[in-house]
Amino acid sequence: MMKIVKILFILPLVFFPIISAASLETGGVDNIFSFGAGLRALGMGGAFTAMKNDATLAYWNPGAMSFNQYKEIALFGTRTIASSYYFSGFYTNPTINFGTISIGGLGIYTNRIESYDENASPITGAKSNYFHYQVLLSYGNKFKWGLGLGATAKIEQLRITDYKGAGASFDLGAYYNPPAIHWFSIGAVVQDVYGTGIRLEDEFEVNTRIYKAGIATNFYLGKKKNTRLTFALDSRFYNDNYNSGSKQFLYDFSFGSELSFNNVLMLRMGYKNFTPDSIFQNLPQGISAGLGIQQWGFAIDYAVSFEDSDWQGLPELLMRVGISYKFGKSIDEKKKLEAELILKQVDEGIKEATKTYEDQLSKLAEDYNRKKEEVIREIDEKYEEKIASLDTSIEDLEQEMANLASEFEEDKQILIDELNGQYEQERSTLELQLSEQRSDYEQRIVKI
Repeated sequence: MMKIVKILFILPLVFFPIISAASLETGGVDNIFSFGAGLRALGMGGAFTAMKNDATLAYWNPGAMSFNQYKEIALFGTRTIASSYYFSGFYTNPTINFGTISIGGLGIYTNRIESYDENASPITGAKSNYFHYQVLLSYGNKFKWGLGLGATAKIEQLRITDYKGAGASFDLGAYYNPPAIHWFSIGAVVQDVYGTGIRLEDEFEVNTRIYKAGIATNFYLGKKKNTRLTFALDSRFYNDNYNSGSKQFLYDFSFGSELSFNNVLMLRMGYKNFTPDSIFQNLPQGISAGLGIQQWGFAIDYAVSFEDSDWQGLPELLMRVGISYKFGKSIDEKKKLEAELILKQVDEGIKEATKTYEDQLSKLAEDYNRKKEEVIREIDEKYEEKIASLDTSIEDLEQEMANLASEFEEDKQILIDELNGQYEQERSTLELQLSEQRSDYEQRIVKI
């Protein structure tokens, strides 16, 4: 039943973008939100496909999101090139039995846009705004053997001057952390499996479908194993949809690392979107670094990166600050409490079943002894009545008494044997019931 519920929950995430596309009749342009979300990920150069325990995984990999431990809220914003503002916010809610649900949003805003005609003459003295946002609804579920699967539905809207457009798309993600190799994980994501894009007048470009794969390792150092060193490597593959007539298949890599001291102080660095033939050629473009401080569930993160020089001459250094808050008990703590509660219930159940068995066995023994005494008394009374009714010679009397005594002893033994058999049968039934109840409780313990 739970599997059916999970399937019914994830199906709307798959079909919602299609329904939206049919109703909005919109198309698409290049997705500006490929910049990313979350300062932990951005500090690591976006190498986040095989990472876990982060509120922004609805964007990076909804399959890995199913391994999140805490409810978490994460917010960040930054001023980017051309006085634009880029911001994001995510809320993630993991559950014990129903997977992980997340809702988030990304947005970019700028104002004071001036309008010109084809001769570079101002069209109007008024200045307009540009606002583009995307809402993400994500669901991920953790299965056996360390496997997590998830999907993210994305609805976006763009407004610029008098033009407006909307669109939808969705992502699929998978994450695998082998139980036997706990320090190693792999992830895979298909972004924009289906996307309507956004149409503005006659301008239309389809969403770029991006395939991403990543690996990550976590090593715990020190005597107390409270220092964690993480390395992550991502690769992405996509077609060139923006150069007319080009169908070139492109790829690049991103690398990131994080050093965590007792999960309180985190240092991060990364290098994103490089290829083997261009690595280190355009430095410092692509380099990023970050710092995080966490205490009592609150975290403040800081990240800097050098962005694409094609935007505005020299590489521009972008700085961002974000906050996050983890609250409630972790999933492992909840499972432990639930297991302790079930074990307590099992222990109480076994005690109750044992007491019931002992009470029933005691009652059975009392009934047996009472019936046995009644049978012996009835036979003795019949024997005495029979003796009293005899009227014959002494020799015959003695012989008759001996015969009667033997006969009544046989009858007495037969009845006692029948009672013994009935008692043993009922006692065996009670023992079998107790054994089945204990076996049921033991199976629950094994399941825990």
